[in-house]
Amino acid sequence: MRFRKISRIILRCSPSIIRKNKSLSPLDVEKVDKYWSTKGRYAPKWYAFCAAYINESISGMADLSPTPWVWQQFFQSTAVEAALEIGCLNGKKLLGLLSEKMVLKCYGVDIARGALEEGKRLAMEKRLDDKIHFSIMDLNEPSLPPEAYNWIISNGVLHHI
Repeated sequence: MRFRKISRIILRCSPSIIRKNKSLSPLDVEKVDKYWSTKGRYAPKWYAFCAAYINESISGMADLSPTPWVWQQFFQSTAVEAALEIGCLNGKKLLGLLSEKMVLKCYGVDIARGALEEGKRLAMEKRLDDKIHFSIMDLNEPSLPPEAYNWIISNGVLHHI
């Protein structure tokens, strides 16, 4: 029941759908990569606008965001063995999860090569590069790494696929 509620919230607050169920041409991939590689994170102004509403609708508290709430509810606040973030951009969320010892190993996929390079740099800077792996991927044609994941995260991405 709660997941149905989350879906309604995402649909209500999401920007318009750009492409749906279409593969990106090489030129499109280049344009998307160039655009998202310059961003530090996805839609910060959009989320700031409705964060309290989303947080309260999912976790019951305006100041508890969905990711830590899921960790508390479904993993009883114990470290997750392996997490995958679909649409990770520069991996800041994954690096935060690693830093807080919420996750032991992370995998991040995104189409933005420049953002992933930034993520690798950040991981090395924080000395977490041995615990995180980044892959470039067009999510319209997924080819996820064969590892098994205990937690799959995707925020602000599904409406682009």
